[in-house]
Amino acid sequence: AGFPPELVPAVARRYTTRHATVPGWLAGAPSGDPTAHFWIRPVDGRPVDAFAAGAIVDAYPPVLADLGELASSTIQLTVHFWRRFTAEWVQMEVVTHRTVDGFHDEDVRLWDPEGRIVATSRQIALLA
Repeated sequence: AGFPPELVPAVARRYTTRHATVPGWLAGAPSGDPTAHFWIRPVDGRPVDAFAAGAIVDAYPPVLADLGELASSTIQLTVHFWRRFTAEWVQMEVVTHRTVDGFHDEDVRLWDPEGRIVATSRQIALLA
């Protein structure tokens, strides 16, 4: 399933993702599960390092899309780096645990190809 490029935020166009299955919201059938697991890397082929990882954790469309919410704006973002690393691809998990009064949280974990945790992040965002 394709997504019209003009509707993909510019930041998301900087990365290539590989999903085991097409996310429900992208296929036009939101799953109701605000989680995503996939591999990600910069489109330009440069390795993912700490600098790139700091941007990647905020680059994926909100997983609330699988609840029918396609837009949110980051209010606060904290990133923790657990080890020095560079990799062509990193595995990413994005999870939203709660939405309250127009806000939501989002937790991200990144692993290197050997399965070692390399970075985590937590954000609070405003539903648009």
